[in-house]
Amino acid sequence: MLTPVVGVLLALDMAGALAFVHLSNGVFAADGGWELVGVLGLLSLTLAAVGAGRVSLDNIFTRSTSRTTVAA
Repeated sequence: MLTPVVGVLLALDMAGALAFVHLSNGVFAADGGWELVGVLGLLSLTLAAVGAGRVSLDNIFTRSTSRTTVAA
């Protein structure tokens, strides 16, 4: 449902945080760098591309309640 949209929006948010705050501090998160922000942005893009998966609320709300059976 909204997982791809939220994933892209979070990635844009992390890109802004990287550009305006963390880029000048180096790589490592312990020094205020962009390491954690970069990982969160990439994971957000991955979630947007792949989707939430089988155990998500999206799947629970959109799955159909009827089950089809096939005679063997």
